[in-house]
Amino acid sequence: MRTPVNMLSKSYFNLSLKNKFIIPAIAVILISFLCVGVYFIHDQRIKQETRLKEKAERISYLLLSSNLESIWDVDLKTLERNCRAFFEDEELTRLIIVDTFYGREILINFSKNITGTQDIVKKADFVKGDRKIAELEVVFSNYFIEQNLAQLRNTLVLLSALLFLLMIVLIRVVSQIALIPLKGLMAGVEHLTAGDLNFRIPLQSEDELGRLAVSFNTMADELGMYQNHLQELVERQTTELKDANIDLQNEIQERKRAEEQIKSSLQEKEVLLQEIHHRVKNNMAVIISLLKLQASSISDERLQSAFKETQDRVQSMVMIHENLYRSDNFSEIPLKTYTSQVANQLIQSMQGERGHVSLKMDVQDISLSIEQAVPFGLVLNELVTNALKHGFPQGGTGEVTISLGINSKHELELMVHDNGVGIPENFDLSSPDSTGLTIISLLVENQLDGSWTVDKKNGTRFVICFPFFNV
Repeated sequence: MRTPVNMLSKSYFNLSLKNKFIIPAIAVILISFLCVGVYFIHDQRIKQETRLKEKAERISYLLLSSNLESIWDVDLKTLERNCRAFFEDEELTRLIIVDTFYGREILINFSKNITGTQDIVKKADFVKGDRKIAELEVVFSNYFIEQNLAQLRNTLVLLSALLFLLMIVLIRVVSQIALIPLKGLMAGVEHLTAGDLNFRIPLQSEDELGRLAVSFNTMADELGMYQNHLQELVERQTTELKDANIDLQNEIQERKRAEEQIKSSLQEKEVLLQEIHHRVKNNMAVIISLLKLQASSISDERLQSAFKETQDRVQSMVMIHENLYRSDNFSEIPLKTYTSQVANQLIQSMQGERGHVSLKMDVQDISLSIEQAVPFGLVLNELVTNALKHGFPQGGTGEVTISLGINSKHELELMVHDNGVGIPENFDLSSPDSTGLTIISLLVENQLDGSWTVDKKNGTRFVICFPFFNV
């Protein structure tokens, strides 16, 4: 809530230091002077009223003592002459003498048309022996006292105004002199705030302001020393950073050149590997053509079948190099695409003589390194070939299922199952006449460090498991 007192306090605190000193000083001096003046006027009033009362007592006594005989003798001329002499006093406004011995006759009645705020009335009796012969009444007016006091008040107001002006001039001069050290301190603070640490306050007094100026100058000296020290540190750190930046730029340039050389070398190697895979694929294609040419000149169906199986084995390796040649990554083979290619190629090549066999695949998106991909491709080729060749020996329809995933032992598990006639119960899996099974055993156990099992129920199910590292 904004009260007048709060607003006045806020206005006062917003004043400058000089005005904060001038206003209370003038107020105190002026109030003190007015209090002394009021007391002086009051004291003069009391003294004048006391004087007037004493004067009334004295004149009453003189009138009683000097006019008693005139009243007894009824000498009115003498009485009037004596009373008029006293009535010449300007403060005496009424003088009445009443005869009480012979009757209520007024003997003397003098009055002036002067009235004050408070008249002083004095009554007394003229006594002859033990008899009251007359009454005396004198009235003194305080009109002239009020006039003197009014003049005194006017003089006091004039003196107060003069004193007020004099105090303003005097206090301004004194405050200007007293504020010189404070102005010096303020100038020092402003220079320090602006960053000028070379400014010093030229104040040599021994008072509190002088000691404050000495402390300020000492602080400025210390700050100057700290500033110089910080500048030296900044310059040294800047030089070190510049040198480190130069070294870093040189190192970055060297690394860029090394990276460019590595990229160039890597590109050359990629081109070289791509060319190698391309040539290997072409060479294997030549081998397949030679095998086909050789098989065409042989009339023995058993030998032709052997040549055909050899061609399929070489073709599985050709597909590996074909994928590597067309891929941006020469270190891995995506098994999902590769398995589909090998299985479909075998079914298409053997479809004419084996009837209609459908393919069902459940292959996870897994990649193998080229070291494991080659034996894996040969094993896959043998398993699919065996399924088509021995599962459906008389042709007909059927289904070959291929699944590939990771088992609980974090091994790669390949399963090839056909719903054909299955392997005869008396068939020896370790027979030297089973070339396909021999190849499977050698590749799985020796090159893939895995194991394989055969289930002869409901067709034939081969399961191959081997450890791998996911590329």
